[in-house]
Amino acid sequence: MTAARAGRHAVGVAAAAGAAAVVALAVVWGARLLDDGAELFLSAPPFAGEWVWRWPAGLWVAVLLAIAIAVWWPVAVERLPWRAVLVASAAVSFVWTAVLAASGGIDGLSAPLVTRFEYLPYAREAPPPGELLSQWSVLLPDAPTHVQGHPPGSLLVFMGLDRLGIGDLSVAIIVLLAGASAAAASLVALDRLAGRAAARRAAAFAGLAPAVVWAGTSVDGMAMGVTAWAVAAGAAAATADDRTVAAGAGAVAGLLAAALLTMTYGAPTLLGPLWALAVWTALRRRPWPIVAASAGLLVPVGALALPGFDWAAGFSATHDAYRAGVAAVRPGGYFLVANLAAVTVAAGPATVAGAAVLRDRRAWLLVGGALAGVVIADVSGLSKGEVERIWLPLVPFLVIASCSLRGRVARRGWLAAQLAIGVVLQAWLRSPW
Repeated sequence: MTAARAGRHAVGVAAAAGAAAVVALAVVWGARLLDDGAELFLSAPPFAGEWVWRWPAGLWVAVLLAIAIAVWWPVAVERLPWRAVLVASAAVSFVWTAVLAASGGIDGLSAPLVTRFEYLPYAREAPPPGELLSQWSVLLPDAPTHVQGHPPGSLLVFMGLDRLGIGDLSVAIIVLLAGASAAAASLVALDRLAGRAAARRAAAFAGLAPAVVWAGTSVDGMAMGVTAWAVAAGAAAATADDRTVAAGAGAVAGLLAAALLTMTYGAPTLLGPLWALAVWTALRRRPWPIVAASAGLLVPVGALALPGFDWAAGFSATHDAYRAGVAAVRPGGYFLVANLAAVTVAAGPATVAGAAVLRDRRAWLLVGGALAGVVIADVSGLSKGEVERIWLPLVPFLVIASCSLRGRVARRGWLAAQLAIGVVLQAWLRSPW
């Protein structure tokens, strides 16, 4: 290892250690608040869930798989053809996520999607789409918690899957596939902006962050996939030389961004990397991708508005309900720190180390956009807790900061740390997702 590389490695280790200290602070502070009777509505702060150690036999499979990935995958991403890297990155992410989720039994894949708080059970008894959208405000009070807190886009997807006769396990696999595809999408975006060499280095980590323990079994994993492909299309639009290609990719980016708007009211912050690309494109005086994206943005939102769904009114009602609910009693000062601790764990130490030594300005368009989304969402006070799930769409574009980590041995070490944290979380944290 050269002196310069050793210096960067030391900076990365120091940054990861500092992040670990913030996480430890959030854990200890949260435990003391609980002891003092504070209403955090979390039993394992800064995370939702409970600290319960369990080691089912399936976790040994995860350990063996983690060893294989840590040894083989950093070499594979250097040698495989680029298109194979993209396909394999999604496949490896899918397998790793599925093995962790199913470590206690195959039901672990679908069980979190069929609780009384989730979309799928409600989708099976909801009225037809037109009636649902036209009477959204009337039906909402009787809907499950997660349906109440989101626009109807995800619910409509689950209604469609149900009408096609797709069972619980197959729905879970579809959610898994959507989330795993974010790995490939984030690499497409990085390749377009920072080049193939940087994207290959990041490929060793894409889709393998500790966040997979939440992405695999929550609807937010599906939103993560939609977000990632919106950003990938935006990157293609921003870098295309042909105006027709740029406009077409921009339109796709707008369509997918609007699809995310129909899935979550937090979409404006979760699309941070896309907004960063839009600003960069505007500064370069390339208006056609932005015009095309703006046109595409109108289609999904307009399609829901025609039967009567009002996105702005839905956001306002959800905001008011949230402010009157748990947000009113959860201590804001604690969650400013706890939220950052939770997303730091989700992204993993390799992400922190990579960001500390990242110097590529174009890669920073994506990483910085994701960080801006995190900061805005944090200070807004609209995300007090559960951000390990809510902020999942930002994680793939935080993780690509790992493109700055040099050296196969070092990348193997950082990747092993990412995978190990995922195993520990799966064993120790009994999450509702």
